[in-house]
Amino acid sequence: MMVKWGCKAEAPPKLRLTQTEDILMRNHFKEQIKLFERNFAANFYENFKKTPADRCACLFSNPLLDYGETSLDSSLIAQAVRGYYVPDTRYYRDPFLLDYAIALLDEYVKKIHDDGSTDLRQTNFHDPAQCGFIVRDHLCVIETVYRCSKHTEKEEILYMKLKDVIRRHGDAMVNLGFHTPNHRWVISAALSIVYKHTGDVRYLDTINRFLMEGIDCDENGEYTERSTGIYNYICDKAFLVMGIYMNDPQYFEYARRNLNLMFSYFEPDGTVCTLNSARQDRNTLRRYSLYYPIYLYLALEQNNSEFAYIAENILDEMETSDSFSPDAIDLLMARPEIIERYSAVEPKAPAADKSIFLPKSGIARIYKPEKNMTITVMKQRQPTFLQIQCGSHVLQLRFGGAFFGDPHSQFRANSIEKTEKGYRLIDDEYAGYRSQLDEKPETSDWHRMDHSKRRMVNIQEFCTVIDVEILDDGIALDIDSGACDGILTKLEITMDPGGRYDTEDTMLFAGGGDYAILKKGRALYTFPDKFSFSISGGAYAHSYTKGMRGTSTPDSGSFTVAVTGETPHKNRVEIRVAENGYNTERMLGLR
Repeated sequence: MMVKWGCKAEAPPKLRLTQTEDILMRNHFKEQIKLFERNFAANFYENFKKTPADRCACLFSNPLLDYGETSLDSSLIAQAVRGYYVPDTRYYRDPFLLDYAIALLDEYVKKIHDDGSTDLRQTNFHDPAQCGFIVRDHLCVIETVYRCSKHTEKEEILYMKLKDVIRRHGDAMVNLGFHTPNHRWVISAALSIVYKHTGDVRYLDTINRFLMEGIDCDENGEYTERSTGIYNYICDKAFLVMGIYMNDPQYFEYARRNLNLMFSYFEPDGTVCTLNSARQDRNTLRRYSLYYPIYLYLALEQNNSEFAYIAENILDEMETSDSFSPDAIDLLMARPEIIERYSAVEPKAPAADKSIFLPKSGIARIYKPEKNMTITVMKQRQPTFLQIQCGSHVLQLRFGGAFFGDPHSQFRANSIEKTEKGYRLIDDEYAGYRSQLDEKPETSDWHRMDHSKRRMVNIQEFCTVIDVEILDDGIALDIDSGACDGILTKLEITMDPGGRYDTEDTMLFAGGGDYAILKKGRALYTFPDKFSFSISGGAYAHSYTKGMRGTSTPDSGSFTVAVTGETPHKNRVEIRVAENGYNTERMLGLR
């Protein structure tokens, strides 16, 4: 279960799904400068002043883990350079910052290996992808130095030192490989920066070899990793950087396509649906503000009104949180001719109903803007197959049965199809037993035996079909589970704690980790703000739930309600929502 924003005072501004009045686009570059100056004053300048340059590495240590990361080193180099070159601040061309940036670079160079690489000490060593992230995200300030320098002696020293560092990292990126799909584009983006400032065709050749593989962004704008909370943005920024530094706007198309898709992944509270991710951000809390610099840049570059609207929303959020976007500053300073285009862009809200069905990605997103609600249905590898979100209130569903353990027990639909009333999910599992070997094995060591020669016998089947009907105010599930008789099943409904749980004869103030079985009838779960989930279709066949082998462990931070059965099992469960609360007695059928 995702951890959502806590009390109202902690909640960030919501995404404005509809546009009720004309909005003028602001000069985001000037606004980011204001935010940068405030942030720089609060978090950097005085620390720079206090720490001698020959001990600057002390600033880079992870305060929790007591070790340094070169990504932290390079980010501080970038901050010092921005402080010196970003105009209209009290730090503009402060000679101390120039000296400090040079000193930081001298320290940084000591951490570069002979092969040009550096380490991601969390996990990867001699890591070319880390070099890509550093050059693309931090040492890209070389472009600012190049464009804004007055060519003083020290400015020339700074530029040449930056050029030498990115060249060495470029060599690592050319020669030392990569890990994941997005690394190809991160490295390509970084090499486009290196190529521009060195002219070495080796870097361009490497980019072209990656491009020869084909760009993994489908017609819907979905990348391979489907990572809405991290790697979509990383790929978007990579293609934006390539378009800028290779002077080729065709690369902008991939970022534009993905940003259009992202409209359909935004939740009403400004978070991003991450349930379909194939990476570590799956089912984690992420905000749409991550995408700000890409929406902003393409709004200006392509006169895109909808992108401008999103950028305006996120700028509101930044002003409230006192944060800023270094990516936006760097991208705009790399191409200052587009900064003034804001006056020609008229922000316009995207369509409120952004429902999509992506069979290849295995996800359906249903928007109910009148209810401030989204419904997500998934064919997935993870336990959650359906989520309802209203505002910041989240309910998630998972299903499983006591059938031969992992991976057979937990419902993970292997197909999803659209129906007249909604969507059909099917998971068909087969499991059985090993036969004896037909011939004497070469060894009696179990682990060295060739078990591929064993036949599977006594095969059993566990088939579950879940029909999801989309209602005006929620969903209905028609669950049909069977094939093998006697399988104990459970439908688990997880919600944020802190609400009141009512049935006909029970009332519970639910905390994190609390677990209830709805044996019959319906239940009502109401939050302090009066928002309610109504659950009907209670059924009880057993209490083998929390410890059911092969199924996911209930989230200790959530409140879980279960409905249990035994195959052959059919049941209809309805979940409805109300933002202003229900009449408890009427909803429970007491009158």
